[in-house]
Amino acid sequence: MKVLLSILFTLFFTLDNLAACVPNSGPLTPINVDSVSVQANGDVIVCWQPSTDTDIAWYYIFYKNPLTGSNDVIDSVAAGGTCYTVVAIKNSSTIVSEEYAIGVRDICNNSMLTVLDYHNTIWVNQTVDICSASILLDWNAYDDFQSGLNVSYNVYASQDGGAYMLIGATTQLNFTFSGVVQGSTYDIYVQAVENGGVGPYSSSSNYTQVNTLTFLTDPNFLYLYTATVIDSQQIDIVFYADTAADTREYEILRANDISSSFSSVGRITAFKGMNPLIRFNDYSINANQQSYFYKVNAINLCGDLKITSNIGQTILLTAVSDPINALNTLTFTNYSDWIGGISSYDIYRATEGIWESAPIATISAFIGTTTYIDNISSITNGNGEFCYKIVANENTFIHLGNLPEAASTSNESCVKHDPILFVPNAFSPLSSHNPIFKPVLTFPETNTYLLTIYDRWGQKVFETDIVDEGWNGNTNNSGKANPIGPYVYSIYFQSAEGEEFHKRGTVALIR
Repeated sequence: MKVLLSILFTLFFTLDNLAACVPNSGPLTPINVDSVSVQANGDVIVCWQPSTDTDIAWYYIFYKNPLTGSNDVIDSVAAGGTCYTVVAIKNSSTIVSEEYAIGVRDICNNSMLTVLDYHNTIWVNQTVDICSASILLDWNAYDDFQSGLNVSYNVYASQDGGAYMLIGATTQLNFTFSGVVQGSTYDIYVQAVENGGVGPYSSSSNYTQVNTLTFLTDPNFLYLYTATVIDSQQIDIVFYADTAADTREYEILRANDISSSFSSVGRITAFKGMNPLIRFNDYSINANQQSYFYKVNAINLCGDLKITSNIGQTILLTAVSDPINALNTLTFTNYSDWIGGISSYDIYRATEGIWESAPIATISAFIGTTTYIDNISSITNGNGEFCYKIVANENTFIHLGNLPEAASTSNESCVKHDPILFVPNAFSPLSSHNPIFKPVLTFPETNTYLLTIYDRWGQKVFETDIVDEGWNGNTNNSGKANPIGPYVYSIYFQSAEGEEFHKRGTVALIR
């Protein structure tokens, strides 16, 4: 049909008008096209300036055939109109740029003799960058305005069927839309405006649609749940991650001080559907010497850092003994940083390697470093070793995934108390104040203990290997009462480390 119309129009434009007609005084004025725009439904609207000639009868719509280069007439309209719609099913403007122009004939069948003023449609091409979650747009120039090439391009987008909003302006033929929301659908078009954006004429491109479901899914959360000391050479890091995201790996970083730079200490490969509560063991540490700071990075499939967790700081505990006063002084740092904050710190103690089931003390939250003094004067048995650990407890807080409140344990710090021996120099069996002679001894190896008592002639009057048993002044505690006077004692025992202790002296028996 287009070919037939083109042939007929050519014949009309080339045949002389032999019929009688009032001739024009000169050639017909060329028609200037104002703009060629593509509508949202795919229609192309061609608009032009009305002819200044008074005897115009027809406007003819020309299409530049991309295959032959010929000027194809696709339709005509009677004089009076200045816009024409090429319906969507009759154009290809959504997949390629097309050129349109306008010609005229007067009532005497005369046509204009000048070259047609073709305008091309703007065709926008789009690609998506899944790594940067952005839409890359490019288009052909609209260089047909009568005002020249000073053209500004406005980029408009509609999100999920909403109103079109201006998202950017440029004089270039490309634009990167990086403000996308993943999961949304965007309809985008470009508007060319003449005179550097002043107008009055403009031309709109085709509308292109982008579904961002093809983009990488960024993580919505990454929470360092706890950093806790297992032993002097192991710290466990537990974090809660958005495993529905397109994450390639989790990078665990550590610093010796909050003001120093973090360095990578390990990576965990991520995969869809993995347990969101992830554990990492750090063995390249000495938890008895210092506190450590940790954080976690989530790296996406493109190798880009997408989110960093909060920082977790381990607790460092140091215990110092005071054997003379039977005290142990504990100094420890605070834990940080839980979203819920700290509710309390529990202090646990072990004697002879056996941990007490309940904390010996609970203290309130603090910032920095604090001290606790443990009085052990009531504990005289055992090997003299005391070990301690601190457990930080998180405040009540509603976590993602309904995780319980977190806890973090410090390193264990142990102190050693050597045996202490005190021997009274007198006792009175008939007195209610000091009736039994018994050395006061702390932390002996009990199975090595031996106490022997001799009279002044060297005769043994008492002997025991039971630490808590004393001499009541009678021979072997059950025979005749011994007379008053000085007696020689011999005390022998070993410490838990096998160190030997031997003490001899005299004690006065008084009645």
